[in-house]
Amino acid sequence: MDALTPAACALASCGPAFFAVSRVLERRSFAPLVRGSLERCCVLLGAGLAAGSITAQIGCFAAAFSSGEDAFEAVAFRAFFLAAPPGIAAATFCTGELLSGASERGEAALAAAVVAAYAAGLLVLGAALGARLTSGASLGGAAAASALASAAAYLCVRGATRAR
Repeated sequence: MDALTPAACALASCGPAFFAVSRVLERRSFAPLVRGSLERCCVLLGAGLAAGSITAQIGCFAAAFSSGEDAFEAVAFRAFFLAAPPGIAAATFCTGELLSGASERGEAALAAAVVAAYAAGLLVLGAALGARLTSGASLGGAAAASALASAAAYLCVRGATRAR
């Protein structure tokens, strides 16, 4: 796996989500939720649901395409870094933008969410492997950290809603 593969996977995961949400927001006259604590909780919930579902899918994929614990870890960890952080960041972005309207810095918020998800996942996965946790616990911890970091980065960077 070279250095451009994660970037290409992030673009392939987040690009369609970004353009789909942008298209919906152009046609909609108002947002269903005003920004506040309920909307922030929904963004965190969306990130958590994405993290859980992506991790489960990666576990099933790795179990189907590996033979043994070492092969499972290799397949699961590679699949996690190719699919999970950008998928979690895209879910976070879509949840926030669809619930409360277009942000002033939507593109920067999506990029920050992707970078934060990758960074948090890498740190927690490295710490979990250093502590010799099971591969399931390592992936679960990395996914949870990616979800929390992605949501926090998105919420901090997005800015106010655009005026219509």
